[in-house]
Amino acid sequence: MRFDQIVIKNYRQYQQLDFVFPHGAHDLHIIVAQNGVGKTNLLNALTWCFYGKEPHLGNSDPTKGKPIINATTVEEARKNGISEEEVVVTTYASDGQTKLIYERCLPVKIGRDTLFREKEIFSVRVSLGQDYKTYEGEAAKPFVECYMPESIRKYFYFDGEQLNNYFLSATPEVRAAIYAISQVDLVSKINNRLGDVIKQYGKEAAKNQPDIQVFSSATEEAGKAIEAAQKDITELKEQITKSTAAIEQISSELRDQENLPELEVKYQDSQNHKSTLDQKRADIIERMLSFIRQQRIALTFCVVAQKAIEVIDQKRAEKALPPNIDKEMLIGILHDHRCTICNHDLSSKEEAHIKELIDKFQVSSATSNILTGMYDELKRLVAEARSYPSDKAKLADELSSIDAEIKKNDKTVVDLLVRIGKFDDKGHVRQMYEDRNHHKMLIETNTKKLGVAESRLSLSQESQLKANNALSKALGQIDECKYIKELIDFAADCQRIMRETESEIMADIRVQMEDQTTTRFLQLIWKKNAFKKIILSDDYRLDLISTDDYSCVGTCSATERSLLALSFTLALHEVSGFKSLLFIDTPIARASDVNRTNFAEVLKVVSENKQIILTFAPSEYSSEIKQVFAPVAASSVSITLENEQNVRKVVD
Repeated sequence: MRFDQIVIKNYRQYQQLDFVFPHGAHDLHIIVAQNGVGKTNLLNALTWCFYGKEPHLGNSDPTKGKPIINATTVEEARKNGISEEEVVVTTYASDGQTKLIYERCLPVKIGRDTLFREKEIFSVRVSLGQDYKTYEGEAAKPFVECYMPESIRKYFYFDGEQLNNYFLSATPEVRAAIYAISQVDLVSKINNRLGDVIKQYGKEAAKNQPDIQVFSSATEEAGKAIEAAQKDITELKEQITKSTAAIEQISSELRDQENLPELEVKYQDSQNHKSTLDQKRADIIERMLSFIRQQRIALTFCVVAQKAIEVIDQKRAEKALPPNIDKEMLIGILHDHRCTICNHDLSSKEEAHIKELIDKFQVSSATSNILTGMYDELKRLVAEARSYPSDKAKLADELSSIDAEIKKNDKTVVDLLVRIGKFDDKGHVRQMYEDRNHHKMLIETNTKKLGVAESRLSLSQESQLKANNALSKALGQIDECKYIKELIDFAADCQRIMRETESEIMADIRVQMEDQTTTRFLQLIWKKNAFKKIILSDDYRLDLISTDDYSCVGTCSATERSLLALSFTLALHEVSGFKSLLFIDTPIARASDVNRTNFAEVLKVVSENKQIILTFAPSEYSSEIKQVFAPVAASSVSITLENEQNVRKVVD
């Protein structure tokens, strides 16, 4: 299916606008508009028309923000006394000879200060000839689902801003796409219905048989436990997959950037180290000042101290220094004729000895004590004076060493500031690192939970097997229950076959998608010898394998990942039979300059067999891109602001 025309009335910026998409050798159509004019809302207009949703508003709640109805239309209606207007998006499409007109209409009541949305009306008019048949509401939905199922609408309407990281973050969407194109949900429904049949027969057999009722209840309880465990396992695997994809996406965005949190920690450490070094330097300066004060005294008195030491040494050699005895005390004892220490009267011999001591000492013991006490201090002063050059050199070396370390640390601080200053949005980068660490913790936690859930599943399956065997044995022993047993056995066999069928279908579709995506990618990629194949794993993670057998989906360029998304989409259309158009908003938004032209060439080739509608900002639609598209485009228009609330179309 392709679009022939889109007519928009009163939808947001589009008060009245239509786009015609004529056939051409290349079914390629270009729409150029400044940011904010309405490129993305053209995409929203289409998704609203087909699905009643506006996923690209940038607001998860469509009831918030500006009303869906055009503001100029509301002003004119109030001015002219009109109480009701309509928002209408009509898409004219064709599939060979079949013509289809999709239309969604929203009546809006216009009050003086209020707007009231009435019920939306969705319809499809279908014609194989001149006459059209109209389908509305639920009856119209199959005509959307058969061409562009809502569950995989992301593979028809792309936001180019996200195209390059589609397979770093969209694993659940890949799984949903595979389920949608395989229609395996029908098999799942049959499988679930067979389970209900088995339960029903078990309850019927248990009505009048207490033993069977016990076994039947045990089987049912085990089945519930299995369902609960399987549900937990599925949810945990999805959470682990999402966290893994989130880590890969964040890592991809951060791959060429330095680790900002690590740089900030290093910067803070360097600042703290600077404070420590400054304090050490201040301590060294204080020690130097103290050293200078002390050495000034030593150097000043060094010569005198040395002379005093020599005199004392000479007196000691001559034994001219008395022992530590007080001469005045001796004179007092002699005068009193009594020893003041032991209080006994002196004999004549003792008095003669004391007189001899007094005559012998040339200086008093007090003077001797002073000289002896000075001796050590004098030696210290001389020693300090002699060690002055070496001590001074040591302190100078310490100061020089700390100055060198401070200089080195200051250089580190400046370097870190320069590196940190290169980040435009530091808050966003920090948040990415926090998010990545958060997802790593989630993976660890959910992996542990997954192990517990898988253990529960195993135990529940064992319990169910035992209960089923007991129930089967009990049913076989009762004649009136033998027929029910046959029905239950038959339903169980069918259920097993359905499970195997579901698994085989999914495996087959997965292999087909893997092969088709690889074929498309290798046909379109300009690096012919860089990549080997594409793998779609059991958990639906798409990976690109290089020629040297390395996984590189997370390390290849944004343009190459965009091409991978495009290849998967083309494979999806081929395998599913949903051979509809591609609408890509800002298709080369993330492509580097060197790869934009290559990607444009790829889209040009694809447009030979598929309708492609591309929207660009003028800066994106560069002369290089225009040289590729302009010669082959079947249509090219620009949309500009007529006023703040409306856009108008200019045919190029």
